[in-house]
Amino acid sequence: MTDSPSTRRNFLTRAGVAAGTFAAAFGVPTGALGGTRHHKHVYKLEPSGPGYDCSASQQSNHNCEACNACQSHAKNKLFANKDAAEKERHRAHPGCRCGVKRGRKVSREEWRDLFRPHEDKKLVVVDKRDPRVHRILQS
Repeated sequence: MTDSPSTRRNFLTRAGVAAGTFAAAFGVPTGALGGTRHHKHVYKLEPSGPGYDCSASQQSNHNCEACNACQSHAKNKLFANKDAAEKERHRAHPGCRCGVKRGRKVSREEWRDLFRPHEDKKLVVVDKRDPRVHRILQS
């Protein structure tokens, strides 16, 4: 007799296979059983704080004339990902050295509505003052 006794490991292996088979057979989304990834983060600029360069305590040789612009951008702009937030063309002004931080979580559906308003158009930055964006975030 080469049957191994029932162990916890064997039980968990069989349960995992059964759950996967159930998901494949009945069309349950793969994330539904594990409870993973129902939300996505948006990113935003951070003009002040430890480690960021556009704060009120600047070195005297750094002239950030547009710190009001940095504050406005940080308050109103949301980015689809960190890379988009770090791009120079999405910054408040040339030479902006604000940090990038992870913002609030939004549902995947809200994220798609924000950054994929049409199938053929993909956005990487949105403005919270836009009525469409404001409506999505208020829902």
